[in-house]
Amino acid sequence: MADKYANLSTSERVDAAVQLIHENPLLSLRKAATICNIHPSSISRRQRGLSRSKEQASQEQQLLTPAEEAILIKYALKYND
Repeated sequence: MADKYANLSTSERVDAAVQLIHENPLLSLRKAATICNIHPSSISRRQRGLSRSKEQASQEQQLLTPAEEAILIKYALKYND
């Protein structure tokens, strides 16, 4: 089952482990960590809100919202031709 998570980044594996725990309340944190091939403390920190995914962390540094970015891309593509 660990092969399923082999091609994921560490952040994605942490998210997957948290999701496994939510879907299977009887699954221990340590077992989820073993399944996803990450350290148990990574899951613990994510659950307590002490760490965030790279996507969540980088969104706070963005100057444009995703909607504004999409509009700008459409505009650029429209006038690129």
